Amino acid sequence: TDVLGQWQVAEVDGSTAVASGGASSINFINNKFVGIGYFNTSTFLTSDDGESWTRYSFNIPGFTAYKLALFKGKLYASGELTGSGGVKPEILVSTDGSNWTPLLNRSITLVGTQFGLFPNETRMILKPNGLNDPAYYTDDGVNFSLLPSTPSQVNNASNIVVADDVFLWLERDTTRYYRSTNNGNTWDTYNLPETVTFFPGGSYGNDKTVLFISGTRYLVSLDKGISWQGAASFPCTFSAVRALTFANGLYVLTTASSNTPGFAYSQIMTSG
Repeated sequence: TDVLGQWQVAEVDGSTAVASGGASSINFINNKFVGIGYFNTSTFLTSDDGESWTRYSFNIPGFTAYKLALFKGKLYASGELTGSGGVKPEILVSTDGSNWTPLLNRSITLVGTQFGLFPNETRMILKPNGLNDPAYYTDDGVNFSLLPSTPSQVNNASNIVVADDVFLWLERDTTRYYRSTNNGNTWDTYNLPETVTFFPGGSYGNDKTVLFISGTRYLVSLDKGISWQGAASFPCTFSAVRALTFANGLYVLTTASSNTPGFAYSQIMTSG
């Protein structure tokens, strides 16, 4: 048992260790957990309890997903769509976590792939994957505008963690991170107690902000990312954390043994 509770390994399609399986992003809608397939990103997973998962294919042929975001009662999947015109970035929307439709009439032309969507209750930030690509925000899920401010020194290996109403913009290979309490209008610079050596990520729940920073190591904040407790480690079989969420009273964690498609095994774990 650690500070986040007692962890147990979940099953995906009846197996606790799945080749090119698991999930790279997890969320909760319509009384079920939904995850995007890790390496098998043309699929998504669902679970009623977080412990037993089933894999499905997106009903939009050619769609590959990278990130899930729940905003104002809708689940958004950011990714890319491959068709006769080539590959283009795309956003799908679902109200039930099973049936997906493209986000039509959006006010911007998406740039690049593997961008992420990061919402609090009132605003969703679209963070690009490319260092010089613009960041946007939306307050209604359809109309996007340029984000008023972005951290000036942020590097390309960055990610955003939402701590309740606070946005934390994190980087790899540094202790530096940025914190916004006004929906991304301005950012203040802070430092973690140790260097992030892995693509960062995390989740907020039970009044705790949990940030994974290196392999299976994580930090915990009780004040939405101002100060941090000493690092601990998830009790994982595999060496790299890929996603963490807190919903319906459960932490749900996904890990992987390798970054190489076809050679990686992954697991989903729960604690609550």
